[in-house]
Amino acid sequence: MSNKKPTQTDKSRSTQFDGERSNRNKSGNSKIRIQKSKLRNTAEKLRELEPTALENIKNSVEGKEVDQKMLDTSKWIITSIVSVDRAASGEEASLTKIRMEGKRSDDDEDEQEVAEIVKLVPRLKLTFDEPPKEDE
Repeated sequence: MSNKKPTQTDKSRSTQFDGERSNRNKSGNSKIRIQKSKLRNTAEKLRELEPTALENIKNSVEGKEVDQKMLDTSKWIITSIVSVDRAASGEEASLTKIRMEGKRSDDDEDEQEVAEIVKLVPRLKLTFDEPPKEDE
């Protein structure tokens, strides 16, 4: 028997023993992982510029002197973040949908293969067939 005492982890919220890893994906391979869109990198770069852009817009609203080109660029950054995030979410949803449909068709093919194998295996009979009659 192990002398390890169970602990509660913050991430998994499940009881596990010290030194053991928790199985986060409890359902095995049945879940389809959402593929990250390449647009997320662009969105992250725009998000790095977001605080400066918001500060420029805030200064303009408060009546402080702000260069017009800087203000236009700041507005563009904010609207671009929204549109790039929306496009990335749409792309991820469509990629996930395609992967799910592919998994379903694979599952259907597996079921068909099992059905074919079951048909090939002869069933056990509990009755005896009559032996062929010999001609006299």
